[in-house]
Amino acid sequence: FLDAGSGFGFFLRYTYDLIPDHSLYFAVDHDPMRHRFLKSVLASMPEQKNIALLCCDYGDIPLRSGSIDQIIDFGGSNDYSWIVPGFLMERLDWLTHEKSTALYLNRSYDRISFDSSIQPECRGYLYEEAILSNLKKLGYAIRERYRMDFTTPLQATNPFMNDRDQMYRLWLYLEKQR
Repeated sequence: FLDAGSGFGFFLRYTYDLIPDHSLYFAVDHDPMRHRFLKSVLASMPEQKNIALLCCDYGDIPLRSGSIDQIIDFGGSNDYSWIVPGFLMERLDWLTHEKSTALYLNRSYDRISFDSSIQPECRGYLYEEAILSNLKKLGYAIRERYRMDFTTPLQATNPFMNDRDQMYRLWLYLEKQR
């Protein structure tokens, strides 16, 4: 498994018990403070798993090409595309192989407000149509898709969110079809 943009480990902490004992789980983030926090949380778990914390840029992940069976993208694409004009799953594609799968759970936008702090060249990567098109170019087929609308209006929790934006959670389970 490769958890792209693991951050404070929200996904990892809530699914920890589901990680098979024989698996290797790579949590990738560029922020050493987040990994220090995650390391302390993982150390307190009653059962230890095979988890490696990799603090690096996505282009510098020290793994062999084609070595990842599943990418977990729990918010990583949002964090990436808010500041970089590009698609994170494309940046990570060299790590996958013809039978890789992906779990994609990110915010997607129906509308980004005119005065958003998201630069115009980054916005196109945050709409579902572009996300699905980019995933298809990478050879992924959608096996499950869910749209989860927020039940209450979102309040801005970071500089890249605006309470006038219209967004929802997009959940995808993907398989490579090469």
